[in-house]
Amino acid sequence: MNTSDISSIIIRSYQPSDLSACKAMILDGHREYGNDIRYFNLAFETDMADIEKNYLQVPNGHWWVAVSTDDNRLVGQVAVQPLRLGDPFYYERTPSEERDEICELRRMSVAPDSQR
Repeated sequence: MNTSDISSIIIRSYQPSDLSACKAMILDGHREYGNDIRYFNLAFETDMADIEKNYLQVPNGHWWVAVSTDDNRLVGQVAVQPLRLGDPFYYERTPSEERDEICELRRMSVAPDSQR
């Protein structure tokens, strides 16, 4: 998708059939920025190993994907996870009256050819 193209994007909830595209997008992003591949492996072995359980079935959690209507290709993704799951260390150090109201954005990425 060229930056001069005007295309439609739909945002929808993650579906199990999106897993390989989500993994590839995360991996490509880490490679593009020169990140250690171990980070990707850790992500896939932990929260991404079961997206339904770790995001979709968790209160205040979710995973969305952005899909191009031109070619039905996944062009972006983002997840939200309660702080108690996303960063338990920080959760314990956050004031009790606030910590259950905080979530983290996780696994945000946009396909390079869709970035503007």
